Amino acid sequence: MMVPLNPFPAAALPSFKKPPIELIVGQVRVPLIPALLEATGIGPFQAKAGAAYPHLRREDQFAFRLSRNEEPRGDAIRLWRFEDMSHQWTLTVAPEFVALEAKEYQRFFEFRDRLVEAAQWLREGYKSSIRVRVGLRYVDRFAADKYPDLPDEWLTQANPAVLGLLQQAPTYEQKSFLEHRFALGQSLGLTFRATATRGTQDELVLDTDAYDTSETDLSNLAEVLDALKHMNYSAFAWAAGDLIDLLERE
Repeated sequence: MMVPLNPFPAAALPSFKKPPIELIVGQVRVPLIPALLEATGIGPFQAKAGAAYPHLRREDQFAFRLSRNEEPRGDAIRLWRFEDMSHQWTLTVAPEFVALEAKEYQRFFEFRDRLVEAAQWLREGYKSSIRVRVGLRYVDRFAADKYPDLPDEWLTQANPAVLGLLQQAPTYEQKSFLEHRFALGQSLGLTFRATATRGTQDELVLDTDAYDTSETDLSNLAEVLDALKHMNYSAFAWAAGDLIDLLERE
């Protein structure tokens, strides 16, 4: 397995009965596929994906560009969203990327293999065999409405480094936000965000986004995703601290 540079201590990957995952998104960016700019261009991908993801809808999003000497201009970006029968898995296809989104999964290899398969469909349908960026993002959340058995003052069991000034005046309602970006070598990176809230319901949200900007073929995509998963989990484990011990293992 490829082991990338990592700013956080390596951590084992346990299996939890109820992981704190709120969202996981994996994205593979590719050079522009002109066919996907056309209304009928999704046909080759749909032929591959339709059996596993039968629900399809088109979305047009607008990206506004500002220039000092020109009027603001909006460019339409066409997206295609595929969902499986259970609506647990969503594939998004655009002229420059394919992405997979889920709210939960049982084993990471299931998520990884679905994204690798989707990238393969791009390659087979459009001769797109080069990737320019791979990203893997996790949003994890701790709160009493998700884990009713959390003890009092559970928030203090997180790593103090992510709590900011919440520890300075713990009786006040308040919110702390931390964002840090790591450039790791020439092509790897990690964006780490933590939001801690003291209030009617205490809450901790950990948002980690690991990525690889190497421009290469798709042959080792599964290996890259495994490495990014370990980067994300190491950051999560460091931030969650002793909260991990409150999660029930499988």
